[in-house]
Amino acid sequence: MRAAQVHAVLAGGVSDPRRLAEWAADPQALRALGVDPASLDLPALRGFAGLALKVRHNGLRDAFMHSFRLLHVAGLEIEAFADYALARASTGTALAATVAARARALVDFVRQWHDPGCAAQALLWDLLRHEQALFELMQPVAAEAQMPAAGFSTSPTPGAVMRVRGTVRLHEMRHDPGAIVLALRQREPDLAAIAPAPRALCYWRPPDEAAVRIVELDAFGFAAVQAAEGQRCVSELSVALGLGPRVPGPVRALLMQLQRAALLSFERRPRSAMR
Repeated sequence: MRAAQVHAVLAGGVSDPRRLAEWAADPQALRALGVDPASLDLPALRGFAGLALKVRHNGLRDAFMHSFRLLHVAGLEIEAFADYALARASTGTALAATVAARARALVDFVRQWHDPGCAAQALLWDLLRHEQALFELMQPVAAEAQMPAAGFSTSPTPGAVMRVRGTVRLHEMRHDPGAIVLALRQREPDLAAIAPAPRALCYWRPPDEAAVRIVELDAFGFAAVQAAEGQRCVSELSVALGLGPRVPGPVRALLMQLQRAALLSFERRPRSAMR
């Protein structure tokens, strides 16, 4: 068994984690390559492939500082990135060129990868979405995206179109992201002390503002903002809530609260647009 042969196998396995998985399932496949299976530490090589991919995500560390700390504190970083490396190799997906696209790809992977029954992974899933929402909403917004849509401002009448004022990200969390961040700022974070605390959060960047606000919503508010994102009319929201097209007074009152908070606006289409 020549050293050059072993080095070639090592390089091939690290660059394509699918091979590592195949060799782990069938160690004798290594013999066909002229390598003694006992001479390779496949779990260590898998970890090295994960480490290599983690290093290539260093550009995300500023925006996802607490998520990376959680990965380290929970001992998940090598496991997560090794699985991510295998997933990318299996689909033939190239690493995204921009930080924003690379972040979206990582969050999409964790969406499928994390086990809600594993406390540390559930914390990671909540924290990643929290930091992604802040990161995305803090990016410069094109002037045309900030311009209000054409229409007449009105109250939440049944036919009024609901719109979000500004830009939002909606997330239903199992934990309070603020509590996770606070724990991770400690010298020795106690992740086990972070109790589940379900939250329905609206990350909101109002028009012409640079700051991002985090608004906790009740079930109705969450459904209303979701409907406004889809530019649904008030009667459609009422129907979706099982209340019928004749919008009850309490629903209109709650919508007016969101209007007074400047989170939602209601527009009456010009007659020319209704034809």
